[in-house]
Amino acid sequence: MDPEEIKKLSEDIQQKESTIIGLNNSYHQLETKKNQELDNLKKQITTLTSQLTQLQSKQNTDKKELASTLDNLIKDIQDLNQEL
Repeated sequence: MDPEEIKKLSEDIQQKESTIIGLNNSYHQLETKKNQELDNLKKQITTLTSQLTQLQSKQNTDKKELASTLDNLIKDIQDLNQEL
């Protein structure tokens, strides 16, 4: 092999190494961004799950209060009917 050919091959290897390093850096940046987005989505899911649980709890409480109010109203109506 002549020195000129060796030089060209060395330059080609350096160019390919540089390209590989650049691709690796891009991959790591994309992976970091994806992981951050995934963490953000997990936080949003946790928040929404908590809000849903609170809403369901409030709904159950409201149902119990409504049932109690209706029971009292029915009892009062029955008492009133007996008095009449």
